[in-house]
Amino acid sequence: MSRRAVDYAYAGSRYLLGYGPGFFGIWVRGAADIPIREFPRTDDGWANAWVEFRSLEPYPVRLTRGRPRPEAQPERPRSDVLEEGETSAVLATPGRRLGAAAVDLTILTGVVLAILAVTGRYPTDASVNGSARLLAGMWWVLGVWWLYTVPLTAVRGQTVGKMALRIRVAALPDGGEPGFGRSFVRWLVPVGMNIVPGLGILAYLWILIDPMRQGLHDKAAATVVVLLDGVRVGPTPRS
Repeated sequence: MSRRAVDYAYAGSRYLLGYGPGFFGIWVRGAADIPIREFPRTDDGWANAWVEFRSLEPYPVRLTRGRPRPEAQPERPRSDVLEEGETSAVLATPGRRLGAAAVDLTILTGVVLAILAVTGRYPTDASVNGSARLLAGMWWVLGVWWLYTVPLTAVRGQTVGKMALRIRVAALPDGGEPGFGRSFVRWLVPVGMNIVPGLGILAYLWILIDPMRQGLHDKAAATVVVLLDGVRVGPTPRS
């Protein structure tokens, strides 16, 4: 029988901590039907679940607004103070991510058309053969896309579209900036999938069914996209 979570409270690089009807549980990311460990829906159960989860994930990221309450209303966790070393993040909605992508696509289209106009390659032949010749010589567009996407994502987790929609890419498990390695992987996955024309869109559609709202490119790079206004950081651990 499926033991899916009602919601997930914390995430690490490999595991999720969440809760379902009558139990707390720890799930392996990508295998969300059956938890690897279950705990009773009590205060002691939560304490035991938390201790075991922290042993698996020393630097978890909080995904909800607080600790799930064992006594009632699991879909509305308490909003309380973050503990030392904790990070709280609210996952960005697919709508915001789509809006950011639309802004980025508009900007990239404008840049490509401007380059074509400046270099005298703007299409004047509307025939099929003319368009085919133009597209065959436009591999440089991948370079423009890379230059626009990867450095901005690596340094601040945001393209211009994400800045406008106030979302950012965060690295798991600590929620920090992705860096160039992860940012390159996020860019490369849909590009590589498009070797089969159109298949790259699957990387983004995966967001709609994934419990962490990760696309396939997010999964490959171990990143999530979060609301900029929803990120909170607990106090610095005392030395």
